[in-house]
Amino acid sequence: MFPLDYYTFYGVDKTNCTLYVPYGTKEIYAATEGWSEFTNIVELEPTEVIVTINQYGSATYCSPYALDFSEVEGLKAYSAIGYKPSTQVVTLARVMTTGAGQGVFVKGEPGEYIVPVIDNFDEYTLNMLVGTLEPTTVNSTDGAMSNYKFTIAEGDAAPMFYPFEDGTTLSAGKAYLQIPTAWLPVTAQKSLSVRFDDGETTDIDEVKGENGKLKGENGEVKTIYDLQGRVVENPTSGIYIINGKKVVK
Repeated sequence: MFPLDYYTFYGVDKTNCTLYVPYGTKEIYAATEGWSEFTNIVELEPTEVIVTINQYGSATYCSPYALDFSEVEGLKAYSAIGYKPSTQVVTLARVMTTGAGQGVFVKGEPGEYIVPVIDNFDEYTLNMLVGTLEPTTVNSTDGAMSNYKFTIAEGDAAPMFYPFEDGTTLSAGKAYLQIPTAWLPVTAQKSLSVRFDDGETTDIDEVKGENGKLKGENGEVKTIYDLQGRVVENPTSGIYIINGKKVVK
């Protein structure tokens, strides 16, 4: 911000025009002599955000802006794309971009990372993480869903997903995990483990389905998804997500 003299905006009706200022500086302009005479001060949208990773190297995150993680060295973002009841393991698949308000899991060395903001977002995937753009009260269940918070408990070496206690407030800029209660085993363990899928194919299979369904070896019915999280009714050649795993047909 540069200082103003009397003639800088001489003849300008400061009540009938808009002053655009860099993101995060509106209050400074509004409190500075000369600039404060503008009655309509508007902040420009940010071009980047700062993501902080704590000493544990992982966290949940949510931004009011669409973000591009593809070129951020040392930091990876993930969506929760699957859950396996028999092992109670959540599959986290790496994503390169995230939409505004989308919950993600981030992992990296402790520190601060600058992540670019993007205008266009076109990478949708199945995601069981719910973002919080403002402080949000979360209960243990929400209708047919059970809610889990990424936190550290006494005796843990690192944070894990634990069931919420009713009435817990989750701060803005975080995310929580939602799993259909019907998927949970009767004798569910206290916490859920995670496995990371960084984009490599995890299995090769003969994919045969009808109306988005596939029968496994034991006769159980599985739903077939494409990489955008959409149900596939008649799969052809390609990569699909089945039971939280990427498979190649």
